[in-house]
Amino acid sequence: MKNELLSEEGIVKSAEGSSAEVEIINPSGCEDCGARMFCKADESGKRTIKLDNPGLILKPGDRIRIETEGRNLIVFSVVFYLIPLVILILSLIISESTIIQSDNKDLYVAGISILTVIIYYFIVYLFGVKLKIILPSPKIKHHKL
Repeated sequence: MKNELLSEEGIVKSAEGSSAEVEIINPSGCEDCGARMFCKADESGKRTIKLDNPGLILKPGDRIRIETEGRNLIVFSVVFYLIPLVILILSLIISESTIIQSDNKDLYVAGISILTVIIYYFIVYLFGVKLKIILPSPKIKHHKL
């Protein structure tokens, strides 16, 4: 998976300046895929993503192939699933051992743990998604007219 190259085909919906909005063409296997609930599809079942356009001249209706490395999925999984789980468990342990006994101790421990994970996701959003530091977006690799 680490060295694997993942690719999908799409149709350009709009292109302006340095970005393009691409509608992903769903392969027939999407209905049977266990991860389909995580795909961001609209009401009609189509997925649309916004990509950086690396100087290609794209027009609406152009068919393109986008690619990303399998390593990016591993990084995504670690950043969005493994690290928050570790943070949640550690914050539960630490807050359980440091909060003095009270009637609402369990409520405080749960609240602190959930708040810690929310703060983590906020930091990831600010520094990762907005600045594209953590996970690079897929690249347009093949342009078909």
